[in-house]
Amino acid sequence: INNLFNNYFLRNRCKNLRSLVENWKSNQYFEKRMKIFRDCVKIINNSRKTANFSNLVVPTLITQIDGIQRDIMDFYDLNKYPDEIKSKLNNRKNSQETYYRTLTKDDWIYDAMNDIFLKVLFQTAYPRTGYTYPMHFSRHKILHGNNINYGRTDYSWRCFMILDKVNTLADLKNLESKKN
Repeated sequence: INNLFNNYFLRNRCKNLRSLVENWKSNQYFEKRMKIFRDCVKIINNSRKTANFSNLVVPTLITQIDGIQRDIMDFYDLNKYPDEIKSKLNNRKNSQETYYRTLTKDDWIYDAMNDIFLKVLFQTAYPRTGYTYPMHFSRHKILHGNNINYGRTDYSWRCFMILDKVNTLADLKNLESKKN
């Protein structure tokens, strides 16, 4: 499967990857980050024979995914919740998962985004412990230096595919909002 993704994304000077990224430019959460995404594609295209691009691309994209998640959640108006829920949300003892799940519990599209964010990329992962979910791809283990073997092309493709899924769900949310 990794060879399929490598061939698909790297073929014709990363034409398919460039096309994927360009489809994000009209997304309100992505547009201010487009330079970063395009630079990642350029790094992949220009260094794939001389350096391991995943060592640079994966941490860069993970931080952008983190920022997009926060931007999406910032659109929630906490004032619409009753006081007991607001106080629960503002309680620092709550986990990030509890916080985001509470915010999105009545919205299937944002809840689907949270499945991607919370079960895959932001899964709970403590030093010297295993992964909570079978996909061994944790922001925490990569950015905190516990996983130093993240420099794999499949990790790069996972980042791009997570971003593409979030883009698709955000597009669905926009269509749903226009319909209502």
